[in-house]
Amino acid sequence: VAAAVLERVRRSVGFVPPRSGTYPAAVSRCSARALHSDAVYDALHLVTAEGEGAELFLTFNVDDFARLAEPGRPRIVAPPDPPGLPTM
Repeated sequence: VAAAVLERVRRSVGFVPPRSGTYPAAVSRCSARALHSDAVYDALHLVTAEGEGAELFLTFNVDDFARLAEPGRPRIVAPPDPPGLPTM
């Protein structure tokens, strides 16, 4: 199931590596919000998406990313169900 989900994601989205300025921006954002440890990894994803002009940021961890978001960029939402998983 996981391989099928990853294949669907690969066909649907583009992967973008962080730019050199992404790292200091992510650390600064965490520092400004007094966030520690693994929050920097979330910030790297979000700052990268912002740098690409993303309008939507899809995650199952809305609260983790909402605390890092800047006003008006991008809208952070959760999908209704994990894609490709059987419903019970």
